[in-house]
Amino acid sequence: MEQIIKVVVQFGFAGTTGVLLWMVYSLTQKLLSVLEDNNRVISKNTDTIRRMEITLTTETSLLQDTHDKIISRPCIASKE
Repeated sequence: MEQIIKVVVQFGFAGTTGVLLWMVYSLTQKLLSVLEDNNRVISKNTDTIRRMEITLTTETSLLQDTHDKIISRPCIASKE
């Protein structure tokens, strides 16, 4: 009887080890999937920020040109 209990306990430990290994594998796969999604989002955000930088540079240049044109014109209020 004692021998049977030892065998059952050993198979129990082996089964638990198998379940734990499967859980580690499964969680690792999920983690890798999340990391891939995260990298995709970071890439898209980086591209968006670069496009915004180009747009802001262009708008700043246009605003500077408009500022220069306004400053170069004489003030009408000073004549009154």
